[in-house]
Amino acid sequence: MIPIADSDYVYAAIAEEMGLAGGAIVILAVIVFVSVGVRISLDARDMFTKLCAAGLTAFIGFQALVNIGGILRALPMTGITLPFVSHGGFSLITSFAMLGMLLAFSHRNASDKMLASRAPASRSALVNLEAVQ
Repeated sequence: MIPIADSDYVYAAIAEEMGLAGGAIVILAVIVFVSVGVRISLDARDMFTKLCAAGLTAFIGFQALVNIGGILRALPMTGITLPFVSHGGFSLITSFAMLGMLLAFSHRNASDKMLASRAPASRSALVNLEAVQ
């Protein structure tokens, strides 16, 4: 009964088939994704990585908020797909590209922490570590 159930109204189809628990799981997954993205942004060393990670996270979060808000009729329905769930081909490709960039930033943050923990505690070593990358 739901129109365009595989792309625009996929959250309504999930909530209809799986009930309140299924809808809550989708919302929880978006909240976890956004919180991890914010953590990646806060842990980043340089300003470009901070801003890029924050922008990618905000884009995914805003896209999910607009889609779920449109389905719940709290916001006007704009045709924006739900990230990682909807059927839209280009939307799915860009969502996974943004996820890949966030994973690369997270990997870089982890390797920077590992290099910082191995470096001697002198001030010159920290300056050299900054200049390496």
